[in-house]
Amino acid sequence: MGRSSFSVQSYYPEQTRQLLEYIEASGKNGPFQLVGFGEDMKWLCRILGEHVSGIYDWRESFQGYDIGNLFVQRLSSYTRREGILIICPPELELVEEALRQVIFSPTLCTMPVIWNTPYAYDPCLQETWARSICEKAAARAPSVNSSDRLFNLMQAVRETTRLSGDIVECGTFEGGTASLIWETLQYQNDSRKLFLFDSFQGLPTPRLGVDAHWGGTFSNISFAEIRQRFADCAGVKLIDGNILETIYTVNEPISLAHIDVDTFEAAEAVTRHLWPLLEPGGILLYDDYGFFPNCLPLKIAVDDYFADKQSECLKFFLPSNGIMIRRNDNK
Repeated sequence: MGRSSFSVQSYYPEQTRQLLEYIEASGKNGPFQLVGFGEDMKWLCRILGEHVSGIYDWRESFQGYDIGNLFVQRLSSYTRREGILIICPPELELVEEALRQVIFSPTLCTMPVIWNTPYAYDPCLQETWARSICEKAAARAPSVNSSDRLFNLMQAVRETTRLSGDIVECGTFEGGTASLIWETLQYQNDSRKLFLFDSFQGLPTPRLGVDAHWGGTFSNISFAEIRQRFADCAGVKLIDGNILETIYTVNEPISLAHIDVDTFEAAEAVTRHLWPLLEPGGILLYDDYGFFPNCLPLKIAVDDYFADKQSECLKFFLPSNGIMIRRNDNK
């Protein structure tokens, strides 16, 4: 095609610019078949001009849409075996669906295909269900957690949906992950209750010297603020106080515990109390396991408790410095 055939302008959408670069790198002049109706298809159709010989979509709702002198046709109607298919949508789920259509079509699967996604895979941004939950949760309360940690937590809620026990969060801080849990429950019409444990005055001064540097941290929040943020969330109960004392108010079976307590003492206490209450198939999700050096004592508490329980659980270390411990169904 050559650089003289088209130029990439700064005002083009990012996805369009990257697709044009991929087309250039292919060294092909066409014919190009654009797949997936949307803004990027419109841009590419205009820029590539006569090199585009067809525009297609697999969705019924876009059949017959026109772009210049071309009309959107059913992807299944494409019969030619020449040229390059260009997958146009920027949304990951639509790119994946278009690729599925190509992979399982005898007419299309042998053709060269160009596609692109604008970001490395980030499920909190690119999975529609997860993005919706994250946006609603963030509007209620901010989270200091990374995207991968948030997605792991949403997955844990979804993986325990079939269980009846309630959900416990140990260490709520500003309410970001609690909000995420609650929104995930709402998304799947899940009636489990959510109990939030925190002093809302920062971490208490530990009695053990290994955790001395934690005393008083995370104190920039109040119980009144958290109560206001969750005032309209039915099924959420806030437990105010030192978790070393309040955790023993949990006496019923639980399906999931999100544990973000940071210190050895707290990790040991909540683990010893909650594990016997965890239903078969239930999950303990520790937020900062492996976060060195601050949370090494917490890791020791978890490792020591589960050292003789290998047959009772599945332990899965998460690259985001967490660990998921799932109770086996054969309790």
